[in-house]
Parts: sequence; C-alpha cells; structure tokens
Amino acid sequence: MSFPYDFMHLIWTNLIPNLIHFWTGKFKDISHHNEGYTLAPTVWEAIGEATVNAGKTIPAAFSSRVPNIASEKAQMTTKTHSIWTLYITPTLLKGQFVCLQYYKHFMQLVQLLTLCLKFKITQDEVGDLERGFQTWVQKYEWYVFLVASRMPSDRLTVYITNMICCM
Repeated sequence: MSFPYDFMHLIWTNLIPNLIHFWTGKFKDISHHNEGYTLAPTVWEAIGEATVNAGKTIPAAFSSRVPNIASEKAQMTTKTHSIWTLYITPTLLKGQFVCLQYYKHFMQLVQLLTLCLKFKITQDEVGDLERGFQTWVQKYEWYVFLVASRMPSDRLTVYITNMICCM
C-alpha cells in the first residue's frame, strides 16, 4: 500500500515550521550559534509584531488573520503558514539574514510554491518546476554536506533551508 505525497502537510505543517525553528535556532539539539542563517531573538520578535500588523491591511475575505508568529506559534495553521510564507515573509525577511544568499534561497522556494499553487500549469511550467526544485535541493544538499562535515554523524538532520553563505 502506498500513500501519495500531501502538499499541505509536506509544506505548510512540516517544511515551513521546520525552517522557522531553524532560523530561530530551535531546530533539534544542534548548535546554531554564530550561523548566518539564524535570526536574532529581537529580529524574530519584530517579525512577529510586523506579521500581526500586516493582518490589519489584508482583507478578511482574502484569508484568516495571521497571528504573531513569534509569540503565538501554536495558533498557526496550514492556512496561516501559507499566507505568511507566500505574501508576508518576502517583505519581512528581506535584509534580516547575515548573508543575502539565505534570503535568496528561501525566495526561490517561495517562487516554486507560488507556481505549484496556480490553477493551471503549462507543460513548460512543469519543466520549470522540475528544474527549479532540483536546483533548490542541490543547493540544500551542498549546504547539508558542509554541515555534516562539522557534525557527528548521529546528529545529522535534514535541513530544508540554507546553503553556503555568499556562494
């Protein structure tokens, strides 16, 4: 018996929350100290407040209001994770990472996810998605290779974000 991949769970309840844990230095039992992908606690709190404030300008018909992602993460749903990722985060994360490459890598993911959610996808776009995800994963794998070289093998975890800073 097999089960097909479920986009909602893979992306909105797994990947995005894991990226958030990674960026905030709370992903697994790993030292995130002085890594270019982590966001300072004050930056993360400001992002949470800006998220709530963004909700004041988004019409209720568009989506449910996104809570403060920093202090009310338990209130986040798949729907609010998708709204936050696709529409709010591109502005809020810009300039927040030590190295611009982390932001660019995340934005590549946002572009791919946006394309995945179109009502109609052309054959050319299917090819773009295939190449885009391959490139995104290759960058990810290159980063994991470097992390693996710094970590004991029993603590190696799959990181779905980040690549070499300023590659």
